[in-house]
Amino acid sequence: KALQKERQKILDKYALPTNKYERQSFLNVFNDFKVRGWLTDNADTLKPIVDSIKKKNKGAKENIIRELVWEQVVKSYKQDWAYWHKENSAPISNIEEVVKDKIKDFYESQVYEAVRRTDEVVEYLYKLNNGESITKINLTNEELKAKELFEEWLEDRRRFSNFTGNYYYVYELSRPADKYLNPQYDEIQNNPLKKEYYDLVMRLKKQHDKYLPEQFVNIHQAPQIRKDWLERVKTGGVGQLKEELKDAVKLRESDTEFGQVMVDEEGNVLQYVLTDEKGNPVNFLPVHFTNLIKEIKDISKDTSSLMASYVNMAQNYNEMNKIVDVLEIGNEILAQRKVEVGENLLSKTSELFKGSKAVSQQSGGNAYNRYRDYLEM
Repeated sequence: KALQKERQKILDKYALPTNKYERQSFLNVFNDFKVRGWLTDNADTLKPIVDSIKKKNKGAKENIIRELVWEQVVKSYKQDWAYWHKENSAPISNIEEVVKDKIKDFYESQVYEAVRRTDEVVEYLYKLNNGESITKINLTNEELKAKELFEEWLEDRRRFSNFTGNYYYVYELSRPADKYLNPQYDEIQNNPLKKEYYDLVMRLKKQHDKYLPEQFVNIHQAPQIRKDWLERVKTGGVGQLKEELKDAVKLRESDTEFGQVMVDEEGNVLQYVLTDEKGNPVNFLPVHFTNLIKEIKDISKDTSSLMASYVNMAQNYNEMNKIVDVLEIGNEILAQRKVEVGENLLSKTSELFKGSKAVSQQSGGNAYNRYRDYLEM
């Protein structure tokens, strides 16, 4: 929690989006329309920077001032972020193992089993990207594709700072600095039984994280599921039932009955709806239990139940992802199917007077409706 608070300070200092993808989009390419709105919405926060730029560039046009302000914020943010990482984070202890596992995943996704030389290429690519002295080996087209995918992945997680002169790591390759470590972690590592259970949980988490899109994955984040009423009473007494009543009537971060949910920048939980270019809702496979629950006291401490729910969700996502194209084709075929409907009381009465069968055509029909109900379960 303290770590997140420190990170938020930097974002607030430059009025930058909390959402990672919105922030990257804003920082990577200058967009005058976006920058103009950003400066208008955050005039008070950005005033010192704007005033400084105007003072140094008297007489410059407004669009030039906007670009110079944006460039200054990008530079200052990256500098602050680099120093923040230097003081507040460190590489994970098993970074070599994690990176090599990722190289192996990319390699085996691109190269046929019969022609693989996994150990040799994994070691080669690891040393190559670690700046170690190696003997060059010739890679096949498939191996070059695996190399490209790995280097793109690593580039997003290993950053070089011109301000500190060092690399720093982010996402799953980073951990909080020692000053943030919980003493209970050392206790677990020094107790053989607790360590065995901890290692099992982390293996399961790592294994099933691979089934999900990367933007939802954080190896250090526990499955985000709220306490049920029994756990609330056990840990907080009968008074905690008030919170349970709120859970029953409000949309929460770990709800699964309404499709995928999201948490906006104000902490509001919303139903996530994906639409096409015409604004029509688009079905997609939902990912659950990854939205950060704001208050740690509300997260369930029943680790076994947490992992059972997470594993079930990840396996379901993985298996459904294998057949989603077939299901969508079936949906399209049934949607275009024409069926005749009639034979109700009104149509039978019409038939008596007109001497012909009163029917009408419609798309889909009951079979399509049942199929849609299945897809939306």
